[in-house]
Amino acid sequence: MSSGRRGALFGLLLLAVNDHLLKREWPGMVTGELSDVAGMLVAPPLLAVGLALTRRRSSALAPGVGPRG
Repeated sequence: MSSGRRGALFGLLLLAVNDHLLKREWPGMVTGELSDVAGMLVAPPLLAVGLALTRRRSSALAPGVGPRG
């Protein structure tokens, strides 16, 4: 497993644990910062997947438009 994938999965796990457990038990600045860090780990892969799906869908709707390959 690549380090990027590990980082994204760790970020997703951290986001889930932080939002569902830690914020209830220990609300404050630390849990807020953990959410920020987790979001920075999760957002780039989600954006990449979203862009890839959008690009795939737009090329299926308009054949011949876009990069050739």
